[in-house]
Amino acid sequence: MDLKKVGVKLLGLWLVIGAWIVGASHAIAAPGTGVVLWGFPQYPVPDEAQNGVSAIVGGGDHWMALRDDGAVIGWGDNAFGQSLVPAAATHSVVAMAAGASHSLALSGAGTVIAWGRNTEGQCSVPVSAESGIIAVAAGGNHSLALRQDGMVVAWGDNQFGQSSVPATALHGVTAIAAGYDFSLAVTDSGAVIAWGGNIQGQCNVPLAAAAGVSRVAAGDSHSLALKVDGTVVAWGTIPLGGTVRPPGNAVDVVGIAAGTYSCLAVKGDGSVLAWGLESSGQLSIPYWLPKVTVAVACGERAAAALVQWTPPQLLSEPVSTTVDEWRSVILQVGATGDRLAYQWRKDGVDLAGATTAALVLPEVHPADAGAYTVVVSNPVGRVTNSVPAVLTVNPVNATYPSITTPLKSQTVVVGDPVTFSIAASGSPLEIQWRFNSVDIPGATNLSLRIDRVRLADSGTYSVQIRNARGSDSSLAGLTVQLPVDAGGVADPLSQLLIPFGALRSLAVITEGNSFFAALTANGTVVWWDRRTAFGVSARPVPPEG
Repeated sequence: MDLKKVGVKLLGLWLVIGAWIVGASHAIAAPGTGVVLWGFPQYPVPDEAQNGVSAIVGGGDHWMALRDDGAVIGWGDNAFGQSLVPAAATHSVVAMAAGASHSLALSGAGTVIAWGRNTEGQCSVPVSAESGIIAVAAGGNHSLALRQDGMVVAWGDNQFGQSSVPATALHGVTAIAAGYDFSLAVTDSGAVIAWGGNIQGQCNVPLAAAAGVSRVAAGDSHSLALKVDGTVVAWGTIPLGGTVRPPGNAVDVVGIAAGTYSCLAVKGDGSVLAWGLESSGQLSIPYWLPKVTVAVACGERAAAALVQWTPPQLLSEPVSTTVDEWRSVILQVGATGDRLAYQWRKDGVDLAGATTAALVLPEVHPADAGAYTVVVSNPVGRVTNSVPAVLTVNPVNATYPSITTPLKSQTVVVGDPVTFSIAASGSPLEIQWRFNSVDIPGATNLSLRIDRVRLADSGTYSVQIRNARGSDSSLAGLTVQLPVDAGGVADPLSQLLIPFGALRSLAVITEGNSFFAALTANGTVVWWDRRTAFGVSARPVPPEG
């Protein structure tokens, strides 16, 4: 989605980012748009704000969403009633703004609705703002409205002159924004006008914002301007040393927002940028944020995005299966979509805790048999498997297998027999012996016998017993030695006893049915048998070649 082709409405702390021109920038939400919130505090986004939303705004610690049907949804801090939306703002609303503790809404008839904190008169709408209004903005304790004739109207707190509209903002204004104690406006020539509190330089408009500006955003003590070429200009300061300068990739920007400690921008490709001070996670854009964001908003320590959700779609469905009792079963579903939620059901009833893509049943019983379905959902849709996965469980009379007498390692001489055995409990039992982790064909009894051991039989022997209830295993080593000879020495590598005669220039060693032989480099054959007798050939074996 190219957001430059869509009339995006963007809101930020205390303000509407730019003028809301009725009939020109309202119908922008695509089907499946909803609010994602991050930072602190983590107020849950109500269901009504997770789909069918066309705009969002952030106040001090409260949030509002404008639905496609013209209803305002409020949530978060409500100490002054700022989140308690009046009946007049539940329909026909075309724009809204959130201040520190008060809220504004603009009806399709061009009238302003205000609620929340009114200690400074910020909710006492003047007669000049009762009709013909096309945009609204809310600051710390003051409010702004833009008339159709391009005149800015201000009311509420004026301690720093933020409600004293300068003559240059009494005509030709196209966009407005309200910071905590200052105000911004954009003229039809694309120049930014600023007035009010300026302790942090938030009203010192730089030359770069003197022309070519389309909309503005105002935070606690910093200002942002979005230019028609997609670049962002920033000035003022962010508390506690936050970075006010936009990042280098802040190009092709279509929307901006400013909060107390943070700045947000949405680009033409739907991606989001964040900068400022990471005080409460408001700069940590969720990794799972959908690829297409159509609007952004800032609060004091939190941030929000209006995103285009991709509805869920099944890629693979769980399949029916038949298993023996006590076996484990895994049913899986494959799905695509944004921020998916899962709920498995058995015979139409939700299974508690079964909320992942895989349903694991570690030990099934006949009572687990039934028809399993899974509902995959997100804020804009839900799907379920077309055919239930039927689980059939065959009853099994089994007791848990256990090896009561484990294997013991053994050392034997070549040619001797050897037997490994275990004692086990459980019924029925499946038994499998292994040599060096490889199954031994036909070795399925409680004991394993080798009638005549060879050198190659040295290694690790293991046995596993199992049934439907589980499994158990044991392992041991087998060391095979050559026969002991009084005139022999131990080979340090194989730890076998070899006659002295076989150690002189040894070339090859081998075994036969009843004896062993070593071929030396000079062609002499040294042999010995299991009775430890040995000898040397009368003549050398002629070398090859």
